[in-house]
Amino acid sequence: MGYEATAGLANQRPAGMDAVATYRDKWMWDMTNYLFELTVTLREPDGSYPIVVGRVLHGSLTRKSPEYMVEEVCTNIFKQEKNKP
Repeated sequence: MGYEATAGLANQRPAGMDAVATYRDKWMWDMTNYLFELTVTLREPDGSYPIVVGRVLHGSLTRKSPEYMVEEVCTNIFKQEKNKP
């Protein structure tokens, strides 16, 4: 989506970052394992206050690939941020 990001441990955060992204995933079983729900939270740089939360959920009949769901939730998050006054 054009943003620079790094991954690492909480105690190794780089200086000057704009936000911390965390996620929670929930997987289900229906003949195969599939990603049921994905929640991504962008927090203040110190990791405490949530700035925005995005969530997508697809049940067994509407299941999507994990890659699709990541793109869907990130698109929703950044659309919310763009629409803020």
